[in-house]
Amino acid sequence: MDQNGNDQQFTVHNVKEIGHEFSERITTDAAIRVAMEEEQRVKKVFRMAKVVAKHAGRKTIKEEDVQIVYQMEEEL
Repeated sequence: MDQNGNDQQFTVHNVKEIGHEFSERITTDAAIRVAMEEEQRVKKVFRMAKVVAKHAGRKTIKEEDVQIVYQMEEEL
């Protein structure tokens, strides 16, 4: 999903489109690897954001929790 709320997904096709900004040729295996790794990264962000939300006394993960996770990652 982009910043305007439009649906976006890490499909192999979409990953290849992003990759084509940097190279004319991207193998399907390379795009699959990127999609798989990014899925794991998203899961990690939400696991960490869950801890932040819990610390704030909430069960709901908010955008601010995700922002805190990214800020923490930048500082490490």
